[in-house]
Amino acid sequence: MSRSKKLIGYFLMILPFCYGEVQGQSNLINAERQKLPYVKDSIGYINSINRLGMLYHMKDVDSSLYYGMMAKDLASRIQYPKGKADADNVITSVLYIRGMYQESLQRYTHALSAYKAQKDTPNVSQVTMNMGNVYLSLDDAKKGLELFRQVMRTGRRDSIMSLVYANYCMSNPDLSDDSIAYYINKTREIANIYKDHRVLIAVKELEFDQLLKKGDSTRSWNRTFYV
Repeated sequence: MSRSKKLIGYFLMILPFCYGEVQGQSNLINAERQKLPYVKDSIGYINSINRLGMLYHMKDVDSSLYYGMMAKDLASRIQYPKGKADADNVITSVLYIRGMYQESLQRYTHALSAYKAQKDTPNVSQVTMNMGNVYLSLDDAKKGLELFRQVMRTGRRDSIMSLVYANYCMSNPDLSDDSIAYYINKTREIANIYKDHRVLIAVKELEFDQLLKKGDSTRSWNRTFYV
């Protein structure tokens, strides 16, 4: 598997409500679980469960699915549209990880419609990007790249955009060196704003690939070790 494919998978399923100062995933899970018994209102409880589901998706997909299904059930009972859409997002993350790409697209389509109805622009961008990644996994690069471009055309500068620029850069073999440098800089710029160290590490990976491509292996290693 190529470095790009590995990083695309690494970037894929991150929701805006998981962003902010990036900490260890286990610490975030423990903190969320500890506060869960003290959440009194139904909406706050559903939001917390959805957050847990997304935090678990790269650590324990069974737990991720468990929390996603629980959140979907509770949100459906009280007719909480955002809770249902977020739960669909969590569940779809698990489907993608398990290689169920067509099912992922179907669920993302429902989640995208829900977020559009709620005018939830950050999540519209996130789901559109994830759909682009699913199409890449289905070897439909044309459709995947067009979905990335669709998000980039919004001109937004929220946290999800660093992932969109990075994924577009990694997935488009036709980009010139100048274009690659442009998208790497855009990725770094937004990741710095949101202190997203995971993406900043990936930026180093992208730079490393570029330097190797140019045959500058000594400089590549020097840049890689200084994260």
